[in-house]
Amino acid sequence: MTLRGGITYPQPVAGPARAAGDGAWYAVSEDRRSVHVWALRDGA
Repeated sequence: MTLRGGITYPQPVAGPARAAGDGAWYAVSEDRRSVHVWALRDGA
């Protein structure tokens, strides 16, 4: 695994990013009421 850079989210999150499969990851919102799923776009 190679570190490609840091992650900056558009809203506050709680805790580390966690694997969601197929190259995606998720983060829990700071208030712990929402889960946001993220993935890199092609060419990123």
